[in-house]
Amino acid sequence: ANTMMAADERLAIAQTSFANLDQVAQERGVFGGVSGILLDLGMSSPQIDDASRGFSFQNDGPLDMRMNPDAGESAAQWLARAEA
Repeated sequence: ANTMMAADERLAIAQTSFANLDQVAQERGVFGGVSGILLDLGMSSPQIDDASRGFSFQNDGPLDMRMNPDAGESAAQWLARAEA
């Protein structure tokens, strides 16, 4: 998606929390001038079907459960330090 959108200066991708929307708009100099926003707000079948993503309830795999596997700690890491 980044490669396809790089040629069109009207479009930009920001992988962040919805709570940061105003900050991202200000950083990009478009605050108050945005015509539309596309949000990806949930899981998809491929995420559930791919056991390596850590969301699957149908197949064995690591307990990850992160939308971005490079950010933050996995569900397994969180559970390892959680107290009952």
